[in-house]
Amino acid sequence: MDPMALSGAGRFLNTMSVRYALRADRRALAESTVALFTKEGDNPSNLHDMQCMWYEIELGRSCMRSRAWGKALKNLRSVDKHFTDIVEDQFDFHSYCMRKMTLRSYIALLRTEDRIYAHQFFVRAASATIQVYIALHDRPAGAVEQEIDPELAGLSEKDREKVLRKRRKAERKAAEEAEEAAKAAGKKGGGKQGGEGKKKKDADPDGEQLAQTDDPMGEATKFVNLLAEHAGGLLQTQTLSVEVFMRKGRLLKALQALKRAAAMAPTSPQVHRCTVRFLARVAEARAAAPAPVQQVLDSEFAASAEWGLPGLAQAPGAYNAGWIAKYAKGSVRHAAAGAEAMVALSGGKDVEAAADLVLAESLAGCSLAEVSEIHAWAKGSGWAPAKVAALAAKAKALFPLATAFQA
Repeated sequence: MDPMALSGAGRFLNTMSVRYALRADRRALAESTVALFTKEGDNPSNLHDMQCMWYEIELGRSCMRSRAWGKALKNLRSVDKHFTDIVEDQFDFHSYCMRKMTLRSYIALLRTEDRIYAHQFFVRAASATIQVYIALHDRPAGAVEQEIDPELAGLSEKDREKVLRKRRKAERKAAEEAEEAAKAAGKKGGGKQGGEGKKKKDADPDGEQLAQTDDPMGEATKFVNLLAEHAGGLLQTQTLSVEVFMRKGRLLKALQALKRAAAMAPTSPQVHRCTVRFLARVAEARAAAPAPVQQVLDSEFAASAEWGLPGLAQAPGAYNAGWIAKYAKGSVRHAAAGAEAMVALSGGKDVEAAADLVLAESLAGCSLAEVSEIHAWAKGSGWAPAKVAALAAKAKALFPLATAFQA
């Protein structure tokens, strides 16, 4: 249904329409809808100036799913800038509170600033930013990938032209409205000279320069450290720390984060995925590691049962097989985690066995996000088309209105 069909002025209705359009990766629709509440037709600039973080996070995540890494970083790192501005904007308030003796407000301010980087918006943006930098590290060529437009995927040439024509018409209308608003603003301001009020042009509107960083893991480490300091109690903070530090070759830092993650959720599929990747990384890098590092790893792996992950002294494949035997039966989440590790450890040779492992389990009890993630992994890991279709059929039966599982 067209989100404008019910009300063109309902802020809540249109906010939810924008949010779910972005989650469906329909970014053109989302932008045209959110533009109803921006000024002068300058959608990105106004949303940034208004610190509309929920929009930037959802847009950044959508761009991640389409592998538009530059645009993803542009939006996600804007959220980091907002929090920096929030902290800096409070400097004048310190002296004001002391001068006016509003001590209760001052204490509240200090407590807020102590936990500002634990805010859910920052945690979401920072976590997604780290994932983008990990993707850029693993696939450097991804920095120059062309953005995929999900609204045009699978359409016939006639339908594509119809969608593009509609977009061009909306763009012309927005440009005309922006021109009229600029003229009205000029008259109201009395014709300011010298270009006053003009905004500085963004030199990197699509984030291409951000995506072409020479040190993605260095950038990711900045956000990992912030999350570790302010949101260390979250499981995703620790698993992301493992992923970043093992790629940097800092095996003991990765082990430290893995122990914290195991203490929180030892049987979590998320923890299992990063555990297997860590074990594979250790197997590759052990010979080149200094002797003290090898000794610590051997000691910790031997005692791993004490901190929640028994059997780490085994080879990665044996550890994964034992974990599958123990946890995969009756849980498709655990089966998918074990299957993903099977494929990665075998270099893609065990794809059919991995598919059978997942298809043997029911999807009942899974959320749409979990099923979508499993389905996306199945499509991207080389499953036979018939088995991908079988998984999609099971998912469609559970979520009949979801478009992600359509043929």
